Amino acid sequence: MRLYPREHTYSLDDWQCGELFGALAERRTVVLLDLAETTWSDVEHVCRTYPGLSLVVMGAGYRQLRLLFALLERCDNLFCDLSNLCTYLGVEEILDRFDSGRMLFGTGLPAADPGGPIARLYYTDAPQADIAAMAHDPSAEVRHVVVQALGEIATAGIAEEAPADSAGIDPIAVYEIKKIVGDLSRKGIGVLITDHNVRDTLEITNRSYIINLGEILVSGTKEELLTNEIARKVYLGENFSM
Repeated sequence: MRLYPREHTYSLDDWQCGELFGALAERRTVVLLDLAETTWSDVEHVCRTYPGLSLVVMGAGYRQLRLLFALLERCDNLFCDLSNLCTYLGVEEILDRFDSGRMLFGTGLPAADPGGPIARLYYTDAPQADIAAMAHDPSAEVRHVVVQALGEIATAGIAEEAPADSAGIDPIAVYEIKKIVGDLSRKGIGVLITDHNVRDTLEITNRSYIINLGEILVSGTKEELLTNEIARKVYLGENFSM
C-alpha cells in the first residue's frame, strides 16, 4: 500500500491512522511512503509504534543519509529504495552497514529517468549476492516487492521500457542495451522488458508475453511463440521469421 498523507491531507498520527497501521501490521502489508509526503519524525513514529509493519521510505537522497542511517539502525522494519540515492559509494555503504534486504531497487518510472538507478545497480562494487537481494529478492518482510517511485510493484527486478527501434535508437545502442541486459541476467538480476521490437527482444528473453487489452493472450519461450498460431494471427503475422 502506498500512502499520500500530504497530497491527500491526512495525518499519520495514531488518532487518524492508528487503526489502519495496526491492521496493515497484522496482515504484514508493505507500506510505501515517499519522503516528499512525510517527515522523518513521522517515519520514526510509525516504525517504532508498529514494529510488525514493513515501511519503505522512497526518494532519500544524499542530504538525508544521516537521518536515514540513524533510523535504519533503530528500526529493523524500515527499508529504503534506490531511486534517488546518487551519493558516491552510497549504495556500498548501506550494503556494508546493513543487511542487503534493507535496500530495494527502484527507478522512479514513469515520472523519472530510470538510467541513473540502473547504472548505480549495475556498477555497484558489492558481492553479487547482495546486489541480487537488492534487485529482486528482498528480505522476508518485503518479498515480492520492487519499488518504483510511483508505486509500481513487480516480482521482476528491473523494468526496462522501449529499449530498441521503437524509440528510434541506433543499432549500436541496441547492441549495448542487449549486452547490459544479458550481463544483468547472468548476475541473477531479473529484468522485465516492454517493447515492440520483437526480434531484438526475443533474442534475449527467457520468456515472453503477448498482452492485448490487459489480458495475456500467449506466453512462452521464443520457440513457443514463433510456432503459436494465436501469436502469429494477432501480433507476429504469418510471414514473421527470425
